[in-house]
Amino acid sequence: MKESQMKQPNSLGHYHRDIVKVLKSKGYYHKVLLTCNHTKWMSKQKYNKYKDHATLCVTCSQIEE
Repeated sequence: MKESQMKQPNSLGHYHRDIVKVLKSKGYYHKVLLTCNHTKWMSKQKYNKYKDHATLCVTCSQIEE
């Protein structure tokens, strides 16, 4: 489910963000840009499965706590 489609964003965790684009690829991984302007490394398999879903941003969750 996309971040904008969530009725209650907290139901999936407050720090889930949409993937904006792939910045670079390295081996079996993609570096993706999230809507919060943070980056995250994801496996290509996970990216292909969840590219249309909101993804947990670990950086946001560490900053807010």
